Amino acid sequence: MSVAVLLRVLLYFINLLAVLHHRSTHGVLHLRGGGDTRGAFCHGQNCHIGLQGETFAQTANRRLRSEPDKNSKTKDRMAVLILYAHHQPYDRLQSLKDSLHTLTKNVLPWTPLDIFVFHASVFISPIDQNALQKEIGEHLHIIELPKWAIEEPGFLRNESEAFSKDRWRASFPTRWTHKRFGLGYRRMGTWGVEYALQFAHALGYQYAVKMDDDSAIVQPIKVNLIDYARSEGIDFGYRAVIRDDFPVLAGLAELTRFFLVSSGVSPTYLHESCRGGRLHNLYMSESTRDPPGWDGEVYFGNFLFWNTSYWVQPMVKEYIRLVRESGGIYRHRWTEQPVHTMVAKVFVPKDRVYQFGFAYQHQKLQLDVEHEP
Repeated sequence: MSVAVLLRVLLYFINLLAVLHHRSTHGVLHLRGGGDTRGAFCHGQNCHIGLQGETFAQTANRRLRSEPDKNSKTKDRMAVLILYAHHQPYDRLQSLKDSLHTLTKNVLPWTPLDIFVFHASVFISPIDQNALQKEIGEHLHIIELPKWAIEEPGFLRNESEAFSKDRWRASFPTRWTHKRFGLGYRRMGTWGVEYALQFAHALGYQYAVKMDDDSAIVQPIKVNLIDYARSEGIDFGYRAVIRDDFPVLAGLAELTRFFLVSSGVSPTYLHESCRGGRLHNLYMSESTRDPPGWDGEVYFGNFLFWNTSYWVQPMVKEYIRLVRESGGIYRHRWTEQPVHTMVAKVFVPKDRVYQFGFAYQHQKLQLDVEHEP
């Protein structure tokens, strides 16, 4: 075993001991609400929240809002939702810091923000959490995700365990596509597809932005985005559109068509993405001889702006439940990128969809200013 490996193992156990010490010595507050809840643990702005139910969310809201601004209301503040993914090969923690600093510099002076950074317990050590808190200040809330919030459906448990152990072996089920993306990445999809925006809505935020930890708004947005969204009638916003490939989208168009047929829902503008403008062409194809009926264009998932009320609408919740229980998030690596695109094009009126034009960066992608904001 190399010295580098030994050092990484030693660092892991040091962080683990720090986590245990942090929890045992900091007077952790346990919040509970009525209804179907799973509890929350908070200390300062560092929170361990399991969220289910409006009553619990109201309790958590009072705790989070008690400092620093007792008079603010979450509906007049924007939630920014970030999952710290801890992927290689670059310094993801530094990318997260850069992203947070651009938010406080380029958005916060004009739009009241609460920034929620979600992580698994060993991804951000207590030392790094405290450093982030000092750098960013009172607007940052660091939240440890409970396992139930991102775990796969029970019927996939055996497959996911095998995938996690050795996803490269030849005998592994071929329906688990994009094998270079591990189980952690797919669980991240569960957070983005379902958990994050329901979390924001339950805490009372009317508007929320889902961002990646390696994305940055690189110019000042000198308007209050909440007021702007209300005055312009914006329910969903995005920064860029891309075209995903077949393996990532396999089955999603067909599942969405099944949902539309079986539920009787008439989509707002999804038909415009289908060949000939006809929903019976809502399918993907792996064959070059049979071109896809759906164009595969999706809203780039590293910046998605939502009116969170959509995420508690019964039919939206039914669609998301169907997506989750289909197993596609895990088997095909569906993420919020294609799924939120479907939600927008099925449920949001097209005249309430908006493309932002501010300067923006995601990894090596740089988007220049197109218009304000």
